[in-house]
Amino acid sequence: MKLGLKELPAKLRAFFAKFPPETEKAWSLGTARPNPFLPAKNEITGAWRGPVYSNRKQADLFKLAKMHNLQHLLPRQKTWNGEKNRRIIQSVIRPKGKKFERNKEARQEKKNTILQEALKKTDAFKQNLKKEKALNSRSPI
Repeated sequence: MKLGLKELPAKLRAFFAKFPPETEKAWSLGTARPNPFLPAKNEITGAWRGPVYSNRKQADLFKLAKMHNLQHLLPRQKTWNGEKNRRIIQSVIRPKGKKFERNKEARQEKKNTILQEALKKTDAFKQNLKKEKALNSRSPI
């Protein structure tokens, strides 16, 4: 069952009036047609213009289109294909934390190795000191 343009909500109708979809793949990145959900660079001046629709408005349009099974006619945005979820999962698996917190284990290991080396040096020094005392105490002079 296909809905006519008049049965769609006003926001979705306005979007399709302004940016009518030609085909399902009309919004792919290889085409010259500008995607209203992404920033675009002016080839002549090199200036960037922001997206026509903010993220909040994009989400509203996508929700409305999903309710009417028309989401395939909307242009794609990077976060809609799971990249955002992957970023969230990565931060849950290994939270970033502060720099001193991230380097804490390496610093502690370095301190421990330095401490072990210092203990070995002091033990060696004490052994040498005992040997020298033993040699000096034997001589009658």
